Amino acid sequence: MRKSLRLSAIAALLLASALPASSQSIPNLPQRSGREPSPEGYINLQSNISLALPYNDGVPVEPQVEAAQRMVYALVAKQCDLVLATIAADCKISNLSNNVNSQRLQRDNAQIMVTVQITMSVKLK
Repeated sequence: MRKSLRLSAIAALLLASALPASSQSIPNLPQRSGREPSPEGYINLQSNISLALPYNDGVPVEPQVEAAQRMVYALVAKQCDLVLATIAADCKISNLSNNVNSQRLQRDNAQIMVTVQITMSVKLK
């Protein structure tokens, strides 16, 4: 009985000593997302586009990659038009990143994959 009383007293003492530390607030640290916040009344809209084209072993890889990127960028250029025609009163592309990979699915079936992530600053209608 005396042992359990001593353990309870130690537990209560430890709990009480932790209370002042838990009541301290953590200051708001600045966010470092790399992107500026959207202007008032605007939202960020993200979209991904992926394109896979067959890889031709007989042609240098650079022109094939460039052709795939041109196709994806042509689709990117139309994204704000699509958003304006449906849900937005104003739209601009605020961030863009792309990734190019090659993939061999079977012995004679290789592809060039281009993936683009778009962030648009959009004012809804």
